[in-house]
Amino acid sequence: MGKKDQQQGFLLGLVSVFFLLFTIAGVSLLTMAYQSKMETVGSVQKLKNKYDVESMVNLSLWEINTGANIISQYGIPDISTTYVDSTGELIVSTERYGIPYGINVKLEDNTGPYESVWPKRIQTGSWGEN
Repeated sequence: MGKKDQQQGFLLGLVSVFFLLFTIAGVSLLTMAYQSKMETVGSVQKLKNKYDVESMVNLSLWEINTGANIISQYGIPDISTTYVDSTGELIVSTERYGIPYGINVKLEDNTGPYESVWPKRIQTGSWGEN
């Protein structure tokens, strides 16, 4: 084996090590980018749930006060709405995207200046992940 053969073997080994290092670095960067994307998607889905449930609370309150039947026409899929007239409790919840979120509000009779327009108003409420 001559000196030239040894140099070529050394160069092949060096190129292989660099190739391996760059491959590991590339895979690591792709993994980090994927995890970041999934966290962002989860945050967006959580926010969608929150806004859709809050919208349904507004629609439900309007429906309770006016007697209209708008939720069956314009309801948001996968959102559960329950109103218990005897206790005045309104419960709106969802588990879309595998993320539970809900709002529970207690309604009271409105004794203010807009009583004829809005007979019920929100007294207390709690919200968040179930």
